[in-house]
Amino acid sequence: MLRKERVQRLSLCRNLLTALPPAIASLSQLVSLQLHGNGLAELPVELAALTRLTELRLGSNRLNAVPPQLASLPHLQVSSFGV
Repeated sequence: MLRKERVQRLSLCRNLLTALPPAIASLSQLVSLQLHGNGLAELPVELAALTRLTELRLGSNRLNAVPPQLASLPHLQVSSFGV
């Protein structure tokens, strides 16, 4: 059984995703989120609740901008927003 409170790394690369559910913020232990190679045009502002996040990969999506709240993530060190 998967316990969402223990998930630390999540890779959803190249899955043809067009949206992320705001409930992703319930993964409170997440440190790495890999989302590159999808069709995401926007991100839920709830991602800013992932305060342990150190790595966020968003390249090769349809994003024009990311929520400004992500700038407040205290541990984010590696981020990829480009194509």
